[in-house]
Amino acid sequence: AAGAGGGNLSLASLLVPLLPALVDGLVNMAANFSQSSEILGLILENLAVVLDCDPKFTASQEAKVSPLAIAMFLKYSSDPVIIGLSQDLFKILSKNPECALPLQNRLIPTVVSILNSQDQYPGMKSVAMDVLETLIRSSHLPLSDHLIQVAFPVVIQVTMSTDDNSILQSGGECLRAYISVSPDQISSFVDPAGKSGLEHIVNVAGHLLNPSGLESSAVFVGRLVTCLIRKTGDRLGDNLDLLLKAVLSKLQRSETLTVVQSLILVYAHLIHSQLEAVLNFLSSVPGPTGNSALHFVMSEWVSKQHVFYGSYDTKVSLMALAKLLQYGVNNNDDRLNEITVKGDEIFNDSAGPRTRSTRASRPQQYSMVPLLAKLTKLLLLEVANLMELCEDDSDGDDDDSDGDIDSQEDGSLNSSHGKNGVDLSQLLDEGAEFVDIEDEDEDPDSREDPLYSVDLKKYLISFLREFSQQPCFQHFLPHLNQNETVTLHHIQQIQI
Repeated sequence: AAGAGGGNLSLASLLVPLLPALVDGLVNMAANFSQSSEILGLILENLAVVLDCDPKFTASQEAKVSPLAIAMFLKYSSDPVIIGLSQDLFKILSKNPECALPLQNRLIPTVVSILNSQDQYPGMKSVAMDVLETLIRSSHLPLSDHLIQVAFPVVIQVTMSTDDNSILQSGGECLRAYISVSPDQISSFVDPAGKSGLEHIVNVAGHLLNPSGLESSAVFVGRLVTCLIRKTGDRLGDNLDLLLKAVLSKLQRSETLTVVQSLILVYAHLIHSQLEAVLNFLSSVPGPTGNSALHFVMSEWVSKQHVFYGSYDTKVSLMALAKLLQYGVNNNDDRLNEITVKGDEIFNDSAGPRTRSTRASRPQQYSMVPLLAKLTKLLLLEVANLMELCEDDSDGDDDDSDGDIDSQEDGSLNSSHGKNGVDLSQLLDEGAEFVDIEDEDEDPDSREDPLYSVDLKKYLISFLREFSQQPCFQHFLPHLNQNETVTLHHIQQIQI
């Protein structure tokens, strides 16, 4: 191991003398091939690799690389590939303490100019906010005056004064980066009118949650509200209740799965940290149908849980439901016991198959089950899905092995199939186009959460094994269907 480490160090030392020529060549190529986005993409990708080799060398190249990255950002603002590669360069430079301030001196005035413009840079404001978010998340603390005193007020003003969906989304995400990375600086910020940075961000969240606003503008607002509560909950005061009521109002008018999931996850996160408080809040607020808000939120949640996507969000949601189930059973809480929700669909075989023409006259019918029983059914469904996914992975491994043997015997190459199963509901469900599903679990705030690293399958199996051994579980058995009973049996047979 020591020899390998020494080899890597010597290799790096051999590369360092070559780096200046590599950077010069790549920068010149970028100028000469700026009309071809494909070639330019390869150049920028390699430039990022070279700059990531040696921090001291990178510091000496800031004056060459920053203007190039800024020029690419301005010229190719509508090209997501080039913008992404430019962002990679901004990220490398921002993480280097000797490059961060010079880069910000060059870049932030340009970003602010774009944000303050009227119609001079159509479509660029959201991209400019995305670039600013990269600077915030890649910079060392404390954040510079450029970011706090210059850029932050402009982001607030632009986000509050627009109804453009892309600007609203990017503005919300940029402000989430501010509150996530440096909540103390944002809380300490005070504008000339005496208003704190925290108040401004709460106002932006309220703007995004406006019930009469575009539904799609609230796709990421759940993350912003959750981050606000997690990072500054003890400083929010009465604003916390206002935020939770705004989330509730938006949820009542939302139909798109992506938005509904984002809003419900606010309450899911709160259940992990403040279960009693969130139950008290939802129980004291009226819902849209005359029942409590708790009844409304739980009905929406359990009816959509099976189509939630993203492994982190799914994990947070299911573990919150398990925690709620445990709390309900241990405390015999009437607020939960009194809620009934849709259970399994009821099929009438004697009525013949349901077709388009018969759907109106024969709508789907469901059994009604106690909420806590429904939570048990959802946890069993998830375990069944996870077990099936493991079986598919195992089958895929076997198929790949067989394919390798066959290809060796035939002397031909056989490409292996993907091993990871994909739930079609994640891809086809209405509203999924609003979010890049692949990037969802790369969110830096998600990775900070201890729940991120929990093995959901092991957690649920352990929870359900223990729960099924309690005497009260006998009351839940009549509500389980055949598949759920089989899954429960498998869980009980697993050796831990």
